[in-house]
Amino acid sequence: MRILTIPIKKTIFQLNIFGTNRNLQMNTFDQTLDAVMSLSQNERESLVEILQQRRIEEWRNETAAMVKESAIMYKTGQILPQTADEVIETLHSSLRLSDE
Repeated sequence: MRILTIPIKKTIFQLNIFGTNRNLQMNTFDQTLDAVMSLSQNERESLVEILQQRRIEEWRNETAAMVKESAIMYKTGQILPQTADEVIETLHSSLRLSDE
């Protein structure tokens, strides 16, 4: 049984490999990286795959939430349909304003 829990924004690193429970308090990101580097190459590769899959899932959820919010805004008239040229001109205008 292998459990790897590495909350990057938190200070807890939990490592359960080969059935041994160890909870380690980590104070820094570097310490977390050091702990990861103590894993075997195969375990690190598995960790990378897990993190990539979780990031993909997170991106999908964020995108779905933005699409849902945009659909609501469109239905309530908060945003209006625009051509690509209109969107580009709006972006250019906002960039010109931010330069001033």
